Amino acid sequence: NTVYFSEPFLAHAWNPLNYCTLPFNIVNLVEGPSGLVALTEGNPYLITGVTPDAMTPYKLPASQGCLSKLGSADMGDAVAFVSNDGVVVASGGDASLNLSQQFWARDDWRPSWASYDLRLAFHDGHLYGSYPTSTPSDTLGFALRLDDAAGTLTYTRYRMDAVAYAPHVDGMFFSQGKAVFQMSSPGLFPISAE
Repeated sequence: NTVYFSEPFLAHAWNPLNYCTLPFNIVNLVEGPSGLVALTEGNPYLITGVTPDAMTPYKLPASQGCLSKLGSADMGDAVAFVSNDGVVVASGGDASLNLSQQFWARDDWRPSWASYDLRLAFHDGHLYGSYPTSTPSDTLGFALRLDDAAGTLTYTRYRMDAVAYAPHVDGMFFSQGKAVFQMSSPGLFPISAE
C-alpha cells in the first residue's frame, strides 16, 4: 500500500523519504494528466506534488475499489477501471460511475461484468471490455464508444487474453491463445495478424 518515488532525473536513486502510504492495497498505478492515479482495493487516489519527498494523496470521490490490474485502462485524459458497481472513470480530481450508469444498472452489472477476469482496453475512442475464456463463442465483451458518436454500447463475442498498443501504426493488438489480431474499426471486426 506504499508508493515510492525516485529522485528527479535519477530513476535508480531512491531516497527513503520519497514515499506515500495509502490506506488500501494498490492494484495498479496509472500516470494521468493531473498526477499519478493509484487504483486501490478501496478508493482511487490522485497523488500529486512538486518534489518526490512532498507527494500528497487525494482521495477521489468514488468509493469503488479496482478489481484487477487488467481491469483498468489508460484513456489518455482519464483512467477507467472495473469495480463491483460498474466502470469507474477517474479524471483530474473527479471519479464517477456516470459513464457506466448510462448503460447498466448495478443489479445488471454485478452478475454479468463485476469480475476479476474482465479486461479493459482503450483505443481510438472506444473502451473495450472482454472476458478471456477457452471457448470464443461463449465469450462476452463490449465496446463503449466515447468519441464522435459517444454514448453507444455494442456487445461483442470475442475475447482478449492480452492487449498491446502500437502508436506508430495507430493500432491496438490483442491475443487469443497463440493468435494475434489487430483491432480494425469500432471494435467489431478484428483482423488476423498471426
